[in-house]
Amino acid sequence: MKHLTSLFMCLVVATLMLAFSTKPVMAQEKAKTDKDKSPAQGAKKEWPPPGPTSKVLLENEKVRVQELTSKPGEKTKMTERKARIVYYIQGGPTKVYYPDGKTENSERKTATAEYFPSGDTKSTENVGKSDHRFILINLE
Repeated sequence: MKHLTSLFMCLVVATLMLAFSTKPVMAQEKAKTDKDKSPAQGAKKEWPPPGPTSKVLLENEKVRVQELTSKPGEKTKMTERKARIVYYIQGGPTKVYYPDGKTENSERKTATAEYFPSGDTKSTENVGKSDHRFILINLE
């Protein structure tokens, strides 16, 4: 358990360091584009509302960290997703659905982490007999 906690903390620290580190070039580009933005475009980042089985742990304009629980038989809606890191607290068998109709069975292993790049569209279903619990770190 101590190993699991330290692994999780390292993952969170690394993610936050990545999220908050900026290069001078990015700052210059942001300053340049800020001049061109109207007040409506310059509004603060709004994340979608959390689902009933999620708890928001941290949220700002760069990153959102949530703890989620997926009940047996629960299926997420088909959506295009941003870049993210998922840490599985309690994994299990999962079925993945793709927009072209293809499906894939996979096993979410407990105490592991995965990185998913931006742009993938899919839906997932907990096909196991117990809850799946995980930490979802969405990156802007």
